[in-house]
Amino acid sequence: MEQFNIFDFIDSEDIRKHNKDTLFSPTQKAFLIRHSQKQSIENKIKAMDSLLLENLDWDFPYIDADNKKRSFREIVSEEVREWKEVLEKRYDNREAVYISRLSEVEFLSSDEGNPRFFSNYAKAYESLVIAKKRYLDDLDLKDVQTLGEIIRITVDAGNASYGYDERHYLFDTDMRLIDVYRKCHEDNCLVNGMDAYRCYIPVPFKAGDIVKCVSPYHETYYGVFPYDWEEPKNKYGISMYASLDTYYAKEKLFEITDDTLVLELSKCKHDELPEDQRILKVISAVRKGELDFYTVLNQMSFHKLDDLVKWFYKE
Repeated sequence: MEQFNIFDFIDSEDIRKHNKDTLFSPTQKAFLIRHSQKQSIENKIKAMDSLLLENLDWDFPYIDADNKKRSFREIVSEEVREWKEVLEKRYDNREAVYISRLSEVEFLSSDEGNPRFFSNYAKAYESLVIAKKRYLDDLDLKDVQTLGEIIRITVDAGNASYGYDERHYLFDTDMRLIDVYRKCHEDNCLVNGMDAYRCYIPVPFKAGDIVKCVSPYHETYYGVFPYDWEEPKNKYGISMYASLDTYYAKEKLFEITDDTLVLELSKCKHDELPEDQRILKVISAVRKGELDFYTVLNQMSFHKLDDLVKWFYKE
């Protein structure tokens, strides 16, 4: 029997409840484990190892890859081997330098921060801990969401001037190691792994639902789910991503997100929606067919959109 509970790897409470009676396939379980952002990378590896041990090649779909048919189990196995290799490389300091940086998580951005260089992983990690402690010791900063990163760079990698070989280690705001990956310029380097593929996961969201997107990689943001989530009949149309209708209040811009992972989403309760996001109630009504789009455009042209928003919030 599998030595893990797949529901521990579904971060969204709404999606967990919606699937309480779902019998996930081995492929669906692999994707749920891969995309969990609340489990450590070590827990993901243990779960994946158990999944691979309990299921054979034919329990997974066969896919067209590298001009031949391969069981998706091979793709999962390669991904797990890559994780293990990156973790093991932490202790190999030969011909390597380490970069450490702690960033404040921003809206759809996480790669800022002041990098520091170290001769080994232990010193790089220690610098992250010290930087995080400064936040926790400051009353004004202790609740700021952070993302820590260590990058192991192999020096003199490749003969070409653009050659590189990097291993990345990502820590959430609680300083848990939640993801690792490798970036390199080599013919045999794993580039996408499982990220190159899609899977259908049932979710409870319908067209017009206001949702919130929570992730260690960006600030929580809100949006309107654009359509009913149904399993596509065409196997090549299967996806785990949706493009949300969002409002960037700071710049007063309506935007459509570029493929938001549905596993990051949960329903937004009425009292959770920030004041500067109330316009989403109007967009929600349009998506539900309760309000025609022309009315919204008309109100905008007469600079009366605020009146329309207030109407949706009347008692």
